[in-house]
Amino acid sequence: MRMKGARTSHRPGAPSSIGRAWRIARLTAGVTGSYVGYMMQRLFLGEAQRDRRRRAVHARAGRRIHDELALLRGPAMKLGQALSLHTDLVPDELLAELTKLQMEAPGMHPSLARAQFSASLGRSPDQMFKRFEAEPFAAASLGQVHRAVLRDGTDVAVKIQYPEIRAAIENDFRWLRRASLPAQASGHLPTDVLDELESQILAETDYVREADDIVFFKNGLKPLDFVAVPDAYREYSTDRILTMSVVRGEHLDTFLTRHPSQRLRDAIGSRLLELCTPILTGATTCSTTTARSAWWISAA
Repeated sequence: MRMKGARTSHRPGAPSSIGRAWRIARLTAGVTGSYVGYMMQRLFLGEAQRDRRRRAVHARAGRRIHDELALLRGPAMKLGQALSLHTDLVPDELLAELTKLQMEAPGMHPSLARAQFSASLGRSPDQMFKRFEAEPFAAASLGQVHRAVLRDGTDVAVKIQYPEIRAAIENDFRWLRRASLPAQASGHLPTDVLDELESQILAETDYVREADDIVFFKNGLKPLDFVAVPDAYREYSTDRILTMSVVRGEHLDTFLTRHPSQRLRDAIGSRLLELCTPILTGATTCSTTTARSAWWISAA
């Protein structure tokens, strides 16, 4: 419902299951090789040279990981997003690249996006909307978002799911289960954890369920007048297409670059605490994402 920034370049659909496994294996080997090479070189470098070389290796590894995970999308990209939250574990140079996965991803070609829309709703975007922007303004691990205008002039955001993304998720987890058999056997990676992860990610591909969640939260959060939840337009939505009203705001990182006053920071922090307190105390439940890009701020 709160979207991530899209690149203007386009990438083809996610690779096949064999192609995905090969890319992940190649990425792992390449990044590992880079660090092995650094460990050998550092024996012959001074302290300042070692530091520069280490930072360069981190940055290069980060760019490679970012590019591959953005292409793979699905669970692979979500893993990169999760890693970008661990500022206490991930080096700054690597973190700078992984953080981009929170805010940008290569979108589908416009013709493919239109085909996905038409296949799901039975009519083209141009037939259903007064105006539809072919270029997405946001793209993430499972789908991308386009600006559109309803016939009555209402601005909406149209989320279109990537083709075959459910199959890609299922294939990724089949590969992960095979690759992690030793960890499962030793108890370090319980099988129920993998089952839960797969179930949750697959649930995110059900846009009918997401529309239901929008209604649930819109009703449940009515007492908090500072929280804006979009409307879901069911007649323009399916399990793979979700059309919502537009909620204005800016990404938290963008907001912070303007160096807001401490008073404003405290006010926003207090409202976030007010929003989360019922969840933390068990008074209600919440389904959300850990992605920083999911939190948008409006200081109005």
